Amino acid sequence: MRKSLKARVVCLAVAGVMLTGSLVVAAVNGSPYETLKNAMFNSMVLENVTMDSEFRITVNGVTEEIDRSRSRIVLGGGSRNDYRFDRFGNLLGVSYESPTLRINSMANAGDTIHWFSARLTPDDNFNSFSDSNTISGFSADDRNSAYFRFAEILVDLVVGDLKHNLYMTSNDGIRRVNGAITHNQLPELVRVGMDIIVEETQRNNRHQNARPEDFRDPLDAPMQSITFNRINGTADIDPAGNLIYMHAGALLTIVDIFDRTNTVEIDGQIWFSDIGVSVPQIPVAGTSIFTPEFMEAEFGSRYRQTVHFTLDADGAVDTSSLTTRWPSSSDRGR
Repeated sequence: MRKSLKARVVCLAVAGVMLTGSLVVAAVNGSPYETLKNAMFNSMVLENVTMDSEFRITVNGVTEEIDRSRSRIVLGGGSRNDYRFDRFGNLLGVSYESPTLRINSMANAGDTIHWFSARLTPDDNFNSFSDSNTISGFSADDRNSAYFRFAEILVDLVVGDLKHNLYMTSNDGIRRVNGAITHNQLPELVRVGMDIIVEETQRNNRHQNARPEDFRDPLDAPMQSITFNRINGTADIDPAGNLIYMHAGALLTIVDIFDRTNTVEIDGQIWFSDIGVSVPQIPVAGTSIFTPEFMEAEFGSRYRQTVHFTLDADGAVDTSSLTTRWPSSSDRGR
C-alpha cells in the first residue's frame, strides 16, 4: 500500500478512533459517566505508566505488513523507553531517553539489533518527547486547565444522544463499557468532516482523464463516497478508576470515482499497565562511560555528539567499536 493511501486511511482511522473514544466517554448519565470520562482524560497525563498499542488496517480482506504496527512506551521518573515491533511481535528496536542521556538501537533487515547510538544532552535543555514526561505532552497540572475543561465540554456536545447506544457491565471490580453506532447515527460534524476528505481527494487528483488501471492500488483512486458501516468501542476501568484497556474499530465502505467498492477495516487497541510503578530501563549495560568529560576527551564535544557502538559478548558497550561515523549497511549486517 502506498504512502498516499496510508495517509488517507490513517486520517479515517483517527476520525473513527476519536469518535469511538467520544462514544465510550459518553457511557451513561451520572457517576459512571464522570468516572469513565475522568479515567480517559487522566490517562493522558500519567507520568509513570506502560502503554502497549496495536494498530491494523485491512483492505478488501488483506492486511499488509506496513498496515499493521505494534509499539510499547514505558514512562517513569522523567525517562522513557520506546519499543518497536514488527507485525509478528518481533522486537525491531528500543530507545531510551532521560534528561541527560539518549540511547537508540538500529536493526538490519534480519530484525537483529547490531548497532546502538548514544548522545548526551544538558539536563537543563531536555525537551525530546515532552517537558511534562507524559504520552500526550500535557502535565498533571494541565489536567485542571481551561484546555481540558473545554475538551470535556466539546466531547459532551459532539456525543449528544449517542450515550444511549452504550452499556456498562462489571466483573471483579473491572467496569467495561461497550458501544456501537452506524453511519446514520454519526454526528453532523463528523459527516461533514468525511465529506471534506472526499472532496480533497478529488480536488487533488491530477489525473483528470484517469483510467482505473492508472492506479496501482484501488484506494489510491479519488473517492466518491465513504460510509462507516460500523463503529464500535470498548473500554475497561480498574477499581482505582484507571483506564487499563481501550479498543476502537470501524468498518468502512469506500467507493471511488470509477464506482469500484472497497472494504476497509480499522482496528486499534491500547493497554495501560504498571500505572504509578513503571521504570524505564537503559537497554544496554556499560553506558556509564558516557560522561561529558569522556565525550569531550574522545570526540571533542560534550553534548549533542552522536556516538555509535556495538555490544561485546556480555551485552555491554564494546568500547573498541565506538565511532562518530554513521555505520554503513555492511557494518550493520556484521
